[in-house]
Amino acid sequence: MNLRIKLRKTQSLVPVEKLVPEITSLEILGDNIEKLPSLKHLVLCKSLTLQCPELNELPALPENLAILKIKGGRFKSAKLPSKLKTLKFSHLALSSLDEIGPWSPDLTNVDLSHNKLRDLPSKLLDNSKISRLSLDSNEFSVLPEALYQLKGLNHLSLDNNPIEEQEKLKLHQQLGIWF
Repeated sequence: MNLRIKLRKTQSLVPVEKLVPEITSLEILGDNIEKLPSLKHLVLCKSLTLQCPELNELPALPENLAILKIKGGRFKSAKLPSKLKTLKFSHLALSSLDEIGPWSPDLTNVDLSHNKLRDLPSKLLDNSKISRLSLDSNEFSVLPEALYQLKGLNHLSLDNNPIEEQEKLKLHQQLGIWF
C-alpha cells in the first residue's frame, strides 16, 4: 500500500490513524511539521520520502527501509536503518555527518547535495558498494582519500563545489573526471 500525506499550510500534525502497518511506501509533505510520530511500526515500508523543511528530528524509522529520501529539515542527527540501499539527504544545511548513522553496508546510491559538507565520515566511505554519489552544492575543496578507493563508484557528481585545482587534476588522473 502506497500512502502520500500532504498537509495544508496550517497543519503541523500527521494524522497517525493513517499510518497503518500495511504501508509499503510513504511520502509526507508538510511545511509546518517540526516533529513526526514514530514510524518504526511500519515494518513493510521499504520507501520513505519526507519533505518537511521545519523538521527538527527524525522519528524512529522502519528497520527494513531500503529507500530514505529527505529534502529539507533542521535535524543534525539521525539513526539510520541498517538495510538502506538509497539515501538522499538534500537541502538540510548539514555541515557534518558525525551524528548520522550507522551507515548501512548495503548503500549503493547516496545523495548529499545542497548541504554545507566539507568532509565525509570514513564509515560511509568504507562502503565498497556505493556506485552513485552526489555531493553537488556543498563546500568540498579537497575530497577524502577514501573516496578514491570506492571500487564500484561509477557516478560522482561534484558540481558547485570549490574544488582546488590540485584536486581537480587528481580527480582526472584517478577517476577520469574532467572539470
